[in-house]
Amino acid sequence: FDTSIHTDYASQEIQFGYIRRTTNRNTAVEKAKFEVSNHKYTDLSETRYGAAVLNDCKYGISVKDSQMRLSLHKGGCMPDYRGDKGIHECTYAFLPHMGSLSAENVIQPAYLLNEKPLAVKGSLPLAESLVKVESGHVIVETVKPAEEKGRAFILRLYEAEGAADKTTLTFGFPVKSLAQTNMLEEVLEEYPKAQQIELSFRAFEIKTLRVEY
Repeated sequence: FDTSIHTDYASQEIQFGYIRRTTNRNTAVEKAKFEVSNHKYTDLSETRYGAAVLNDCKYGISVKDSQMRLSLHKGGCMPDYRGDKGIHECTYAFLPHMGSLSAENVIQPAYLLNEKPLAVKGSLPLAESLVKVESGHVIVETVKPAEEKGRAFILRLYEAEGAADKTTLTFGFPVKSLAQTNMLEEVLEEYPKAQQIELSFRAFEIKTLRVEY
């Protein structure tokens, strides 16, 4: 993908954030990064305009100057020389956008490309969302059953842009108890029972909540 975007850095997603890598090849270290990993997106942005390559977390990418090259296929000899045989399906998209890298411009569209809606037969009356997040750049990354027994689930959120913020979470069901935990789901702080809670996030901070219902 050849662009006319002038920037010294590409922003490439890693888990719970992104890393900025140079688009130049001036040193031996920079030359060694001729191909790097990215999860759902790589973005080149000026202050008022940019473009991103979105993919489904499978491919390596090379960025030099204003060109982005996505490696869809590699023909390896080991351990399986037949690994590149047959028909392969690839998913990627090129996304021009106004403004610089943001959750609304790039990160949320990258999630939409990766997490497609599931269609099932049947009907369901209109219901409130499980949880609504006021801030557009605080992402609900994980919803999973709690490891401990009981009617509870884990909600993991993170700040995706690298910009500290406060946000309000609104739950669409009666909440019996609410607590912040670590990654092992050990309770760090208990919150008052409420349908809304305000949380403060540092840049790229991850928060894990245990919600009992």
